Amino acid sequence: MGILKNLEIGLIYNEKEKKKMTYEVLFDYILQFEEDVDKLAPINLSDRDYDFAPKNYNYRMYVYFPDSKNRYMILKDVLDLREVEWYSFYSNDFFLEEDSYENDIRKWFEENDTYPTDDIIY
Repeated sequence: MGILKNLEIGLIYNEKEKKKMTYEVLFDYILQFEEDVDKLAPINLSDRDYDFAPKNYNYRMYVYFPDSKNRYMILKDVLDLREVEWYSFYSNDFFLEEDSYENDIRKWFEENDTYPTDDIIY
């Protein structure tokens, strides 16, 4: 196993654009995040590189909300390099409201194997 157990990688969206945040804009950024994670995934490692690679690559998605001037963690994708499995999580803290729209979002996440997490890092 590698020297590090976890490698944390944070990607921030909407910091330059400062778009007014809507669910449509948020989901566009979620799609962009998934594409970016695919580009950053450690593929084609040699056996030696694999031996020293971290067990988990944790990719965290942050979005800047100009109205509140805050960044929020939205998603976390984890690549377990030893099992070669992907795990996806959404921020339980961010999708906390009990309204029909957010309930639908949580339901959609879970139907797509994305589960709540309280593992939030800022």
